[in-house]
Formats: sequence, C-alpha cells, structure tokens
Amino acid sequence: MGGMTSLPFRQIPQMMGR
Repeated sequence: MGGMTSLPFRQIPQMMGR
C-alpha cells in the first residue's frame, strides 16, 4: 500500500489486487 500516496485512488485497486 505504498503506492497509495503516489497513485490516485482510481489506480489503487489495481495495485491492491482488487
């Protein structure tokens, strides 16, 4: 969840695997 602050909430789901 480190990219959370780097990427917008729209791209977070892709990094989290959701």
